[in-house]
Amino acid sequence: MLKILVHNLIKRGVCFWRRQRSNYVQSLSGKISLCSFLVIFFVLQISTVMLLLILVTVWNGHRASYNLAGNLHKEIINNVTNLLENYLRQPLLINQMNYNAVKLGLLDLSDLETIGRLFLKQSQIFDVSYINFANEAGEFVGAGITAKNNISIDITNRSHPQIIYEYAVDSEGNLGDIRRTYTYNYKTEYWYTQPIKAGKAIWSDIYVCDGITNALAISASY
Repeated sequence: MLKILVHNLIKRGVCFWRRQRSNYVQSLSGKISLCSFLVIFFVLQISTVMLLLILVTVWNGHRASYNLAGNLHKEIINNVTNLLENYLRQPLLINQMNYNAVKLGLLDLSDLETIGRLFLKQSQIFDVSYINFANEAGEFVGAGITAKNNISIDITNRSHPQIIYEYAVDSEGNLGDIRRTYTYNYKTEYWYTQPIKAGKAIWSDIYVCDGITNALAISASY
């Protein structure tokens, strides 16, 4: 009896669910027409496609930005490297030019004033701070930008070793009045001692150029 009762309840439940589903479908079909259903269906499809396109576009945009930043970084590094190499090549070129001029007899190392004028012109053409020459006899000549951003030609002769005479110059590099004098022992400077020790043209260590420029310097010495 209980089994029959349960079976009848199950049958009634199934029938009830079928009737309810049928009524729901009928009510839904009465509310949404086939045309509306198709519109909703295609709108959902189009929205999904558009969302995917937006996601792909954003992803590609991020990748493009990353690639652009990487290329820009490489370009900056290459430009800085080329600029630095060209700038550091100029002192070596100046040394080679002056060495060739001496070897060909075009530059007299005993004429310190002429050497100073030449160095001043070269410093302006090649945009270097200072160019100088010195020998074991105590002679020194240099030209360029010195302390306090003054443009001058500096000379030490054999009669007054280790005494720098700083001359003011005109636009042509001609010597004017003595601006100041000071003691300077170039034989202790890196630009003088290191190439002698190495026996070849080298770049010196970084040092403070006392007296002349009072600034950090690195020299290409020959």
